[in-house]
Amino acid sequence: MEVGKSEFISAVADKADLNKTQAAAAVDAFIETVTEALQRGEDVQFTGFGKFSVQ
Repeated sequence: MEVGKSEFISAVADKADLNKTQAAAAVDAFIETVTEALQRGEDVQFTGFGKFSVQ
């Protein structure tokens, strides 16, 4: 599945009963948190979901 950021934000808003501004803030915070960890050379793993790492 390929989805753009705005479509993803809309889906998060619907699933979490948030408005799009709130959902965008949550998505941006998630991306920023993962990005910062990866920049520090850390892996980010979500049990039962997946793992983000820099190769």
